[in-house]
Amino acid sequence: MLSRALLGVSLLFVVLPAARAQEPSLEPGAPPLAVQRYFSGRELYRQGNLAGAADEFRTAFDLFPTSAKLAFNLGRVSERLGRSRDAVDYYAKYLELAPTVQDRAEIEALVASLRRRLTEQQGDLVVTTEPLGADVFVDGAATPLGKTPLTARLEAGEHALRVALAGHTAALQTVRIESGKRAAVTLRLVAEGGAAPAPVAVAPVRQPPAEPSGRPWWPCVVAGAGAVMRGDGGRAAGRGLGQGGRARRPDRGRGQRLPRAGGRR
Repeated sequence: MLSRALLGVSLLFVVLPAARAQEPSLEPGAPPLAVQRYFSGRELYRQGNLAGAADEFRTAFDLFPTSAKLAFNLGRVSERLGRSRDAVDYYAKYLELAPTVQDRAEIEALVASLRRRLTEQQGDLVVTTEPLGADVFVDGAATPLGKTPLTARLEAGEHALRVALAGHTAALQTVRIESGKRAAVTLRLVAEGGAAPAPVAVAPVRQPPAEPSGRPWWPCVVAGAGAVMRGDGGRAAGRGLGQGGRARRPDRGRGQRLPRAGGRR
């Protein structure tokens, strides 16, 4: 439980918009526009518009990246939106910007819990290209995850891939990762000025059933459908990937931060 002192400070957030002048603002030195977007985000959060609040806080944080309050609020709203990866990053940033906060142990425990949840909700991505050696970028990241052939663990859900190789046209592909499963992507990169690339093959990789007859089987990826082709001509249809479930941690109000929706003020 939070101490009475922290609870008392957290109640400062539960005020009417008319009393904005008395609300706790951002840290000293915050640009006026960052303060404006901060208050706008808080109001959207009170109204239950979590996505809108996240956008406002993110804009404010871009303008004032040394604000521990903004980092915490972004962690809180990301957690409520089910964006566990973003929540971990923002909570870690909060601890970096405010290393002596009283609730440090609690936030560290929360981050550890979210990381365990992410591990449980991950799947494998296998990317192969022709030719090999291409850089694989995930979800708009500026740094590549690695070079092909690549096997990586990703959070369950939909991810945008960009595969680039010098002298070749970059390939774009969307892939859905399912918890505890593996998805394979095969891309044929085309030299700049060359013909259009061949169709992309995306499929989950599955182990085939046991063959009593002892006849050989060869796993393969078939464009447009996940399947395993057997040596006897049979086919085992692969299942499509679905959205992994997400659990949400109950919110706790903290001083100078977002309140718990519908909770005790």
